[in-house]
Amino acid sequence: MIERADHLNNQAIILASDGNYNEAIACFKRAIIIDNSNYLLWFNLGVTYRDAGKLEEAKKELAFNEFHDVLPGSSTKIVEEDSLRLMEYGREIAAQL
Repeated sequence: MIERADHLNNQAIILASDGNYNEAIACFKRAIIIDNSNYLLWFNLGVTYRDAGKLEEAKKELAFNEFHDVLPGSSTKIVEEDSLRLMEYGREIAAQL
């Protein structure tokens, strides 16, 4: 069976919500190998590192997410707005670290 990034993301979210941060981080990393341009995976990885108390790793992943944005005109307006919203949320989290 071929792993899918969206399934791994969902699995990682469940693991993280149960406090299984190391397993969740491993799932996010596998998902990123499959789809490394998916900003949501990078963002979720950063948040999970933060929740696990791994603050340096969280800063790194959240900063990467900030620069892993969408080029103007290359996506729909909804995707661009979502990217900007997540980047701002990532900045807020990073400022708290």
